[in-house]
Amino acid sequence: MCIAIPGKVLAVEGGLLTVEFQGLKKSVKPAFKESVKAGDYVLVRSDLAVGKLSEREALESISLWDELVNV
Repeated sequence: MCIAIPGKVLAVEGGLLTVEFQGLKKSVKPAFKESVKAGDYVLVRSDLAVGKLSEREALESISLWDELVNV
């Protein structure tokens, strides 16, 4: 089983996305053809962005992750 974590795209440069997860920044490759820009939210698994999320979906997911981590 694989888990994908939601993160916010900070920059798109040279085919790589810089994504932030609760202050941690990581460069990842997009594994989908949909257009992505700074400010969008994506799901990241390993070093791949595997999907794009709406802001509402992303913030809800991030809130649930926070609850799990802070149990």
